[in-house]
Amino acid sequence: MSSLEPHVIKKIAEEQALFFLGAGYAAAYGQITTSSICGRIREAIIEESTHHTGDKQKYATDRIARFGDDDLAGLAELFDYYHGPDAAKQFVASLLQTVNVDLAPLGVLAELPLSTIVTTNFDELIENAFNRRLDVCFHDEHVRPQITRRTRLIKMHGSVADYTSLVLNRSDYDNFKGTHPKIYHVIKAHLLEKVPIVIGYGMEDSNFRDLVKDLRAENWVTEIIVVQRAPDPLSVMHWGRHGVSFITADAKEFLESLSESIREYRKSCRVNPASSFEGGTHPAASEADHNPFKFF
Repeated sequence: MSSLEPHVIKKIAEEQALFFLGAGYAAAYGQITTSSICGRIREAIIEESTHHTGDKQKYATDRIARFGDDDLAGLAELFDYYHGPDAAKQFVASLLQTVNVDLAPLGVLAELPLSTIVTTNFDELIENAFNRRLDVCFHDEHVRPQITRRTRLIKMHGSVADYTSLVLNRSDYDNFKGTHPKIYHVIKAHLLEKVPIVIGYGMEDSNFRDLVKDLRAENWVTEIIVVQRAPDPLSVMHWGRHGVSFITADAKEFLESLSESIREYRKSCRVNPASSFEGGTHPAASEADHNPFKFF
């Protein structure tokens, strides 16, 4: 079961949901986790520091002890200290591109009627889920009016296709609204008009928190649904005050269950369309299905 209320299933089926995919989505399909990336960066920093003497060698030992297991931004900055600007971005991009992922199960995402997907992931799993038949935006100049029926993928934090685009260190996060104003405002606009379904995302990203904070200040009251494998109780308590509800589920299992729920919903609409849609009207197939290559 997808554990979503019927009215949310209806919203998704009518393309009135915005899916926001985080690292938990990628990890569910076999991509390397953030913790593992951080571990590889730690190893590389320690190895590099042995080639230096005195304070520069000691600096790595002192600083690295301050970073948590998932502090990718801090570790990236320390990596750049030894290797130069953007070195960490190139290292992470190369690391993600070497992971072999079974592509067959990814297609379930392309079955869903989604006009826009937002992700903070750098990898190309979502592109592969759609056989690359979607419009990808990770620079502001990629943002244009959506004139095709293809799903648009907004890669909020950049893509391995251009490692310099990655939002990785703290200055990248701090300057995000200034360096990506179009992407920021497009995501904000979608959040205003659609139900956010957040899958495999830790809810600690400062850019996402800024978006929610800005919208809540404008009396935005839309419920946010978050799907996590193991929600943190403190996070549940904190975000619950901001209209966020949590579903405990693995991203892969959730999407498979959701796809089946959408199939059943559409089947019921074909049997009795007048009772399934407000006003007794049934939308045209082209309106309900934004992805022409879906197979249901």
